[in-house]
Amino acid sequence: MKLSLTSTFLLSFPLALTVLPATAQTPAPQVTPVQTNEQATEQPPILKASQVLRPEIYKGPHHVIEEDIPTAGFLNQYTIISDFGAFKVKGNALLAKRVHEINAIATLQKIEKSNEFKKSLKSAAKMPIQMVEHLIDDPKATAHQIGQGAKRFINRAGEMFHRKGQKTKEEDNAFQAAIGFSKTKRQICWNLKVDPYTDNPRLQKAIDDLAWASFAGKFTVTLGMMAVPGGAGTAISGISTSSTIAESIRDNSPADLSAKNRAFLAKMGIGENLINAFLDTKDISPTHQTVIVRSLADLTQAKGRDTFLSMCLSARSEADAIFFQRIAQIMQTYNETASPIVSIFNLYGLPAVLTQNQTLVIPLELDYGSWNPKSAQLAQAIETYQIPGIVIAKRELVITGRVTPMAKQELLKHNIQLLENYYNEGVYLP
Repeated sequence: MKLSLTSTFLLSFPLALTVLPATAQTPAPQVTPVQTNEQATEQPPILKASQVLRPEIYKGPHHVIEEDIPTAGFLNQYTIISDFGAFKVKGNALLAKRVHEINAIATLQKIEKSNEFKKSLKSAAKMPIQMVEHLIDDPKATAHQIGQGAKRFINRAGEMFHRKGQKTKEEDNAFQAAIGFSKTKRQICWNLKVDPYTDNPRLQKAIDDLAWASFAGKFTVTLGMMAVPGGAGTAISGISTSSTIAESIRDNSPADLSAKNRAFLAKMGIGENLINAFLDTKDISPTHQTVIVRSLADLTQAKGRDTFLSMCLSARSEADAIFFQRIAQIMQTYNETASPIVSIFNLYGLPAVLTQNQTLVIPLELDYGSWNPKSAQLAQAIETYQIPGIVIAKRELVITGRVTPMAKQELLKHNIQLLENYYNEGVYLP
């Protein structure tokens, strides 16, 4: 049986992770102390969605979050009840993504109900046959119609050769890519601020229908139609739409992104076998791959980027991919705003970095940590970890969420500084 990343880390990762509101104004959940032979520990609380989540996240016209939020485990466990089915979600980042996707589906559903859309979709159904017939009758004209990107298609073929013909689950259908359908679909996703490679099948189907109606059926899509209400989605999978990364995801096919990512990784000195293994990891989509690679590329002084890339190979779900993406983003942000990272390594199964100012940093995507015997083991491991020839001036745990007051106090006893709400997704009450 294959364990997911979260399952694997739960077996070795000492912190019990849950979620807490991002600011001190919101009361902390009640945590029950449990006395052991060695010291007091805490039972992970069950949070109440109506008390800790922003109103638009907790409930909208098309969804509601189940009230009880289990917090034992690596990521918060959410259940979303929506007009389009129930969604089981791990973690705050995926919660924000799914809520926005539900609102996007509702927006697309309104478009689908129009007579103009229905006529366009019916017309679009005939388009592939017409294009194939025209290609046979007049190949030069059709080649001109679908564009002159010969170099791009050669590069795309070369990337498929590197993969030995293997395709990712998101790889464009060759015909769809050639006629421009895939580009149309990615543009629609850009306008909706959704990930074109999301694992949400209901959203994928709705976007496919609109893309065909728009591309082949000449359905006119305006920006006004694509406005998604709710306020939950201001970025595509945690990427600002103003960033060059988001633009690259919009403008390039999966194979093109793979080729670009391959070039970035090769420039970092990553070996070809590891590059192939990373790019072939089926549960890390082109979106997550691109963010991870570009974040690592910015760590220009860091040795050991291959170590982190190797850890990414354990991803077995979209939640796992988000986990690695956000750790990469934490490292990138820390590198830019705190101290340059000079080394990345594996600390007892956890990603860790050493900075130029000799700080040992453990960057983690976690929502809320309580104190238990394994937490103490982790704290001791961080406190006592030594690097030959290096004097560690400071030790930090950098997390996206928060920990209980007891956990914070105990970490300080172990000389570990805590940086909370780092790269926080912002689903909590202010």
